[in-house]
Amino acid sequence: MQILIVYPAVIGIKNGNLITAKRWQECLGHLGHTVEVATTFDNVSATPDLMIALHAIKSSNAIHKCRAVFPAVPIIVVLTGTDIYGTTKSATIDAVLALSDRIVVLQNATAKDVDQKFRDKVRVIYQAITPLSGVFEKSKNDFEVCVVGHLRPVKDPFRTADAISDLPGDSKIRVTQIGAAMSEPMREMAERLGRENVRFRWIKGVPRTRAMEKIASSHLLVNSSKIEGGAAVICEAIVAGTPILATRIPGNVGFLGEDYEGFFDVGATEQLRTLLLLSENSADFYQRLKDQCGRRSGLFDPDFEKTKWADLIEEFES
Repeated sequence: MQILIVYPAVIGIKNGNLITAKRWQECLGHLGHTVEVATTFDNVSATPDLMIALHAIKSSNAIHKCRAVFPAVPIIVVLTGTDIYGTTKSATIDAVLALSDRIVVLQNATAKDVDQKFRDKVRVIYQAITPLSGVFEKSKNDFEVCVVGHLRPVKDPFRTADAISDLPGDSKIRVTQIGAAMSEPMREMAERLGRENVRFRWIKGVPRTRAMEKIASSHLLVNSSKIEGGAAVICEAIVAGTPILATRIPGNVGFLGEDYEGFFDVGATEQLRTLLLLSENSADFYQRLKDQCGRRSGLFDPDFEKTKWADLIEEFES
C-alpha cells in the first residue's frame, strides 16, 4: 500500500511531529508499505492509497484536499492535545473528523474525550520508544531534574523554575531546561532565570539523542503542560527508568495511570515544589514513582506499536 503521512512543520525547528512521522514511516515500511512523509498535500510524489494526517487542525488543508481530489482514499487523523483540548471551535474539529475514516489518539484517556458521534472511529496507538544503549549514571552529588520541550505557553515551561526559586539551602535539586525558545519573551525569560537562580540552567534545543541521554541520567523529569495529547518525553522517561512529575491532565494521565502519585494541578507551583522535595528526600516515595512508571513501560514497546498499526491498516485492506 502507498501511504502518505502529512505533518505540520515548524520552520527552523525539528519538532516532535517530524520525529513521530519518521518513526511511523519506518514502522509502516517494516510492515511492507511504501511510505512518503510530507508537510503538504500539494507536492506528493505518488497517489496515496491511504493518508495519515498528524494534527487535525494544522493538517486540515491537506485533509480537505485529499478528500476533494481522491474521494475514495481513506484518511486517518491523529489527534493532538491542542486539537481536542484547545480553544479551536468544535465546528472546525467536527468538519475534519467527519472527513476522517479513523481517528488515532496516543493514549486511552484522550479516547474518552473524543465527541461521542466520532467515538467508533477512534483507535489508541501508544508511541514506541527504542531504549538507548548503554548505562546512564545519575549524579550522586546533585538531584538532577530535567524539563524537555520547546518553550511555548501551552507547555507552561518555567513552572519548575518557579518551584525551585526558594528551596531549603541543603536541597541538592538542580534543573536543566531543554528546548528552543519559540518567541523572544520566552528566550529572555529563560536567560533571566538562569542568571537569577544557580539551581537552574537552560541549554536551548539539543539533538533528540542528547535530550534522551539527559532524561536517562536525571533523577526526575517534569512535565508541566497545560495541554497534551501525549508527550513523547514522558514515554522516553518511562522507558529510561526516570520517574516523572506531571500535571494531572488527560494526556499525562493516559500514560501514567489514574493512581499515579506524581501528579500536580496545572499551574500549582507549591504542589510541584512539595513533590520535588518529597522525591529528593523520601526514598520510599521515589521508589514508588519508579515502580509505577516501570509497570507502564510495556505500552511503549516498538513491537506493540507495530502490531497496533498493522491491525489498523488491515481494516482498510480487508
